[in-house]
This record gives sequence, structure tokens and C-alpha cells, in this order.
Amino acid sequence: MVTYTLTIITLAALITIETGNGQNIESAMPTVVPGSIDSCYCLQDALEEEIFNAASVVIHRKPKEEEDSVLIAEQRGVISEYSLRGNAKKKTLLDIKDRVVVTSNYGESRGLLSVAPDPHFNTNGRLFVYYIRQDGGEDFAYVSMFQATNDVFDPQSERVLLRVHQPFVHGNGGPMLFGDDGYLYIVTGDGGEDDDPNGYAQNKKTFYGKVLRIDVSGSQDFSEGPSAVAKMYSVPKDNPFINQPATALPEVWALGFRNMWGCSQDNMPGGSGRIFCAETGTDQYDEINIIERGKNYGWNIKEGNVCHGQSSCGPIENEGVPIHNFKHNRSHALVGGFVYRGEDFPWMSGEGFYVYGDVISGQTYLLREGVNKIWKDNKWPLCSNLDLCPAGARAKPLQHLLAFGQDTAGELYLLMTKDLIATTRTAKLLKVVHKNSSSELSPAKFTVPLISFILVLFRSF
Repeated sequence: MVTYTLTIITLAALITIETGNGQNIESAMPTVVPGSIDSCYCLQDALEEEIFNAASVVIHRKPKEEEDSVLIAEQRGVISEYSLRGNAKKKTLLDIKDRVVVTSNYGESRGLLSVAPDPHFNTNGRLFVYYIRQDGGEDFAYVSMFQATNDVFDPQSERVLLRVHQPFVHGNGGPMLFGDDGYLYIVTGDGGEDDDPNGYAQNKKTFYGKVLRIDVSGSQDFSEGPSAVAKMYSVPKDNPFINQPATALPEVWALGFRNMWGCSQDNMPGGSGRIFCAETGTDQYDEINIIERGKNYGWNIKEGNVCHGQSSCGPIENEGVPIHNFKHNRSHALVGGFVYRGEDFPWMSGEGFYVYGDVISGQTYLLREGVNKIWKDNKWPLCSNLDLCPAGARAKPLQHLLAFGQDTAGELYLLMTKDLIATTRTAKLLKVVHKNSSSELSPAKFTVPLISFILVLFRSF
């Protein structure tokens, strides 16, 4: 079987920069990284055909093979596997279209939203899935485990860990990842439309607008967990609110989120181990956060570092301050990415550059931590003259950037699409390469559909 280790994805916005210490910096972002004449990048088709917009793309390496494979989790409810090289054949691993609720509406945020292979998948064959389904005409977010037999997952093997009612169509959340500690981190949305009218994100007695942290390592049902479903997980003893049953759910690791889209852990060699998440705001700011134990990230009291819907607001206990804020004045939406840990871009290697982008414009950016923990932002452009790129890396970007990926070597991929309709086949997987790259990646030939998706990458041990 395959061994996986997780890393993930997200969305948010840019224009006004705000530092982690709360200072606003109105700034025109430079188009290149200062001091680098090689700052632009080229794009290479990783898969030859357009695919369906997907909620999650997982790149992993099989232990007995020398090339990465791609798991594509289509938002419509299908998880398939492809090779990054050669004449790939589609292998359907899991089909739960009959359970997933998704429409052809523009910007549909429901469907199959995230997958996370168990850290010990090579021995236990377990896959964790976050998706939206309807019960009795109402939407619910499901976090379920599926069991593999001969690398194919049986839909009837589903065991539900969490089942959370979704009062509105939007704010469904969805990112999941296994941390280096072996625990499953689950990111939920606030369940609201625009302003979290029920105040769920600040209520520690609800699952809404939270990062949850649970232990799924046991093979038997546990006595802890939500009363609504079978309790097949335990709660880590170092969770921050585990001893506060009157005021908090023990699963809560952090709170105060609206609807984060994409998270990743900087856990490749040389990494810091920190978890980065991009948060989409309403009408003021989007933000990027580093998720820390027990912190309150402010929503819906604050949006970014400013008060939301009011001129002033009181202090927030144990506040988690965004490392970067972006004014939401151009209908931008951030796409959270990864800390670059590859070698194709020597000036970035080992420097801790966090790469992210904008879903609307398709623009990519770099964020780097400086002195006094102040993060600085720069545009990271596609090379304007494609003749400078290797012959096999002159692919053109599509209009919208949906997600990032990272392979086992630490190199990056972009998931881009022509539109934001979940049921269309207008997306492509593109590898980011240096203009002097010697990469010989050949696009795999297959046909798969894709839409607005989250990108999750796992690497083998």
C-alpha cells in the first residue's frame, strides 16, 4: 500500500498589507523579489488533459516506485488516482456521488472538500474524507473514514466521525490534515452566510469556525466525542479546553474562524512544523494565520486586525494575530499554499518562503518572515516572455487559481481553472519550474474533470 504524509491548501485576498503586530502598511507590492533576477517562474503541464474542478489533489509517492502519483478528489464526489508521467490510466478509488450534495451554481462551496490518508495508510488502509451531504433536506458536514481493500475504498465501509449541521449554503469549511504529532486536524466553517449571525465561531461549545484536533489512531470506538455520532476517536489529553466541559468542546484546538480555505504544515526537511491557513473574509480583510494551541483568531469580532461591523471592539482573550492581512476591495480571495522546500529555485531554497495566491486574478505571491516576526510580501510572477522558459515548460496559466500542490521533492504545483463551476471540466494541474530548469516531466495523458478545489499533498516517509 501507499504511505502518505500530509500538507494542504487555501484561499483569501490582497492589496493592503498588514503585519503580524497589527500595523497597517499601505503598499504597492513589488513585482519581483528584491535582489533576484531569476524571480519569475514557468509552467509545465503535469497532466495533459483538462480535469474536473476538484476539492482536493493529493500527490504521493508509492514506496516501490520512483515517480509520484496524483489522487484527485473531485468536488462531485469521486477520488481517482493518476500517474504524473506516461500514458496514465484512471483508477477510481472511491465514488460517493450518491451522498455528496453539489450543484452547478457558480462558486459552489459544497461537495467533497478534503481528503487525508492516515499516516499509517500502508498498514491500515484508512482514508478520511470531509464532504457535505443532505439528510432530511438539510445540509450536514461529514467527516468519515473509509477502508481500503487492495488500494480501492469500499463506499460501504464508511464510518462517521463527525456530523455537523450546516445552517446555510456557505461557510462549510473543509480542510483536513494529519500533523506531525499524528493527530487529525479538521477545519470547520462558521456555518453562516456573511457575518456569522449566530456567533458560532466564538462559541467554544460548537464545532463551527474551529480547528479541531482528534486522535483516530485507535481501532475501536471510544467513549469520548460528539453525542450525535458513533465515537470512533479520542481527544488528545493536551487539547487546550479538554478540562473545561461546561464551556468548551474538548475537540477544539483553536477558534474564531470564518471559512478557511486550505491549510498546510511546513513539515518537510528543514521546516518549522508550523501550520499555515488562509482565511476568507467578508467585506474587509482576508488573512493568513499560523494556527496555535488555544488561540482565538477573532471572527466575528474582528476581520483581520480590525473590528468587524463596528468602530471599536474589546480585547480578545488569547488572541491569535494574523501574520498578514489583505484588504478585500477587489473581490479577491486568497489561496493558501505551502512553504517552498524544493531545490529548483535556489534563491528560495531553505529561506522559508510561504507561497500563496489569489483565486480571482490567478496571481501568485511570496510571504517571508523578517525581523521582529514581521512578514513581508512580494509578487511572484509568471515569466512574461515564455521563450525564456524550457521548451517543455511554456504552458499558459488559466484564469483562476484554485489551489497549490507540493510533491515529495518540495516542488510546487498550481491547480487552475477557466471557471468556478464545480461540475465542469475546465481545470489543469501545472508544475511550477525555474526558467533554467532541467526538469523532464512529461504530462500524463488522461481525461478527468475538475473545478474549484482544495489542494492537499502528502509525501512518503
